[in-house]
Amino acid sequence: MTRNINWITVLLALVAGMAVGFLWYGFLFVAPWMAGNGITQQGDIVYKNSQDISTGTEYYYLINTLVNLVSVIALHHLNQKIGINTLLQGAALGALIGLLLLLNVATTNMFAHNSLDLTWIDGGYAVVLLTVLGAIMGARGTRKTA
Repeated sequence: MTRNINWITVLLALVAGMAVGFLWYGFLFVAPWMAGNGITQQGDIVYKNSQDISTGTEYYYLINTLVNLVSVIALHHLNQKIGINTLLQGAALGALIGLLLLLNVATTNMFAHNSLDLTWIDGGYAVVLLTVLGAIMGARGTRKTA
């Protein structure tokens, strides 16, 4: 079985996904997310529980990009398999997967005794991200191939 990957759609979704993460964690929820994780910043130096964690973060962005790419390709294949070809269908599938991830984050945070704020921030990100990615995949009409 071969599958056709629509690389333009994959690239578009990857860029959109990175933009969602940048907005979510870089602007909308940066302060409560940092506080909930015990992260502080003084100038260019970032601390977690009073330890400097400023170095080596450039690899985090590379890993994040690769994980997003794998997620986008997996969602692309899932859309093809199911035969999703509208924005609404794609968004609904993405939202469902995101909701499942939100529940996983909630359970993990419950056992870790993390705040409910972190659950909503991290779990909400999964819902929004996958809804956006699913909508792009659906709108671009990924097609099922045999």
